[in-house]
Amino acid sequence: MVGRLFSLTGSGFWDWVLQRVSALVILSYSIFMAAFFWTHSGLDYATWMSLCSNFWFKLGTFLTFLFIVIHAWIGLWMVVGDYIHCKFLAKTINIALILSYAAMLIFLAQLLWSI
Repeated sequence: MVGRLFSLTGSGFWDWVLQRVSALVILSYSIFMAAFFWTHSGLDYATWMSLCSNFWFKLGTFLTFLFIVIHAWIGLWMVVGDYIHCKFLAKTINIALILSYAAMLIFLAQLLWSI
């Protein structure tokens, strides 16, 4: 099993709580976006740009994606820890996941704040 080095909180209970909280944040953002699309049935470029250029939307989108990364990290950390028994391979996969998550967050930040 992969050690506590790759655990977000160092405690299984708090990882579990963090994953449930992240699921609620993702659900809330999904409901917000669904409501936005529902209320703006004739969505045009100007409306979309006014939403995307709003600071709070950018911040909410970034934080939601951060919670998506946290949610995925905890889930994949558990899967790797349970099913990849070679410690070297498990650590290599975890490092690759960390690097890919960091790259995605950097890309999203550049994308959101370039609008």
